[in-house]
Amino acid sequence: MIDSLFWLILFFLALAIGWGLGRSGISWSARSHGSVKPIPSYPYVPLLDEQSDEALQRFIRALEINDSTLDAHLAVGRLLRKRGEVDKAIQLHEGMLANRQLTNAQSFQVHLELGRDFLAAGVLSRAETLFLELAEEKAVRLAALKGLLRIYEQEHEWSKAVEVCERLIAEDSYYRSVLAHYFCELAEQDTRHGRPKDALGYLEQALQADSSCLRAFLLQAKLFSRAERHADAFSALIQACRLQPALVGSVGNDVLEAAGRSGADLEGALRAVIGEGRGLPVTAAVLVLARQIAQRSTSEALRFVQEHLRAYPSLLALKGWVELCQICGDSGKVAMEDIEGALDKLLLVDFRYRCERCGFAGKLLHWQCPACHGWGVVKPLY
Repeated sequence: MIDSLFWLILFFLALAIGWGLGRSGISWSARSHGSVKPIPSYPYVPLLDEQSDEALQRFIRALEINDSTLDAHLAVGRLLRKRGEVDKAIQLHEGMLANRQLTNAQSFQVHLELGRDFLAAGVLSRAETLFLELAEEKAVRLAALKGLLRIYEQEHEWSKAVEVCERLIAEDSYYRSVLAHYFCELAEQDTRHGRPKDALGYLEQALQADSSCLRAFLLQAKLFSRAERHADAFSALIQACRLQPALVGSVGNDVLEAAGRSGADLEGALRAVIGEGRGLPVTAAVLVLARQIAQRSTSEALRFVQEHLRAYPSLLALKGWVELCQICGDSGKVAMEDIEGALDKLLLVDFRYRCERCGFAGKLLHWQCPACHGWGVVKPLY
């Protein structure tokens, strides 16, 4: 079915190109006398009837490459690449480059598509060579730099990715966030190799590139904790929670430990997180704060959670209220345990994170979206 649709698309594409060529072949004198020259015929049928290298070569020879047919050639190449027939796409684009009639601008476009072919085929060295050359040409610079990023991400060559990303920032500020993640990748590499000082240096660069890089604050907190710099670890965790209050649900134990070891004002910090939420999900922060309040007043803690539950009902808030009731020794303990068990099952099938760009949803926090490959776009839902 897919093959039939592909060749049907090519058929109509060939008809449209043939009509355009016929129109361009009509001389002005013929039009003035009301006569029209017959449209020259080209061998499209073999390409549509068979999927062979010979048919592809006939297609390449059939169409003269000019401004009106270049897009058609490139469209066929993209279709072949999308279908997984990368070898045919490469053959098509290399055949086009053998045409000496290509202008510089046309040649850049074909080379760009050829680089994408090699990238899709996993021939990264050849793709990199092409993209590096094209990155110096203004007409295709942006696309070539993006191609290089894809290569360096796959190869985990983060230093090279940083160099390319710094060039892209001038074109699109979105790449500041991407650059911050590349520095975080370098920091994680140094951490694994026992170089915490260098790792912290990269994290500082990450925050210079993007002051709201959640990942950088979390990595800082981990390194500070290992170095027993608990006050710094607490500060980094609270900064992260202010950016994403829902994150308290994931790092709550780390926050409690850092606060306990540093003597920091945990209650005041959590109230600041909740107060600065500005409509962001703060249920996790509310539940952690409620446990702190319960140490001095169980009734105040219960009232605090109940008020939040009424204003912002959710499964997580209800589960937290049930747990708090058990901690505070409220009646109906057996029933509460049953309710908690049911809510646990509901939460197991619930998505906790969603990509704000493409809508991908999952149970784990991904720094790079598995679907659209955007960096820092997967956010907690509650």
